[in-house]
Amino acid sequence: MTAIEPTSAFTGYAVRNRRGEALGTVTDFILDRELERVCYVVVSLREGFLGLRHKDYALPYGAVELDTENECFVTDLAHYDLRDARELRHDDDHEAQPPSAYRYHGIDAVRRGVP
Repeated sequence: MTAIEPTSAFTGYAVRNRRGEALGTVTDFILDRELERVCYVVVSLREGFLGLRHKDYALPYGAVELDTENECFVTDLAHYDLRDARELRHDDDHEAQPPSAYRYHGIDAVRRGVP
């Protein structure tokens, strides 16, 4: 893997917590146009009977780290942290979502370089 990759190269990567539990799959990324960088990773979680239903959540990019050896993203969050968060709906105004996602996950947005 080179140092510069398109975000599409990471779509479909698994998201796991530090205990190795699968939390979901990366489906998209949200960019901050003013900062010109990725601020959120959109993670799809399978839920419900037989995992037939899925919900998307915006995880602050600072809440995940890329594990290049295992080709996945790793986070300190547990499945219940995501399940209890606000679902990202595709008709949502993304400008309204990110600050609340940072607050929900207890991440200092300023420390992570996000306004």
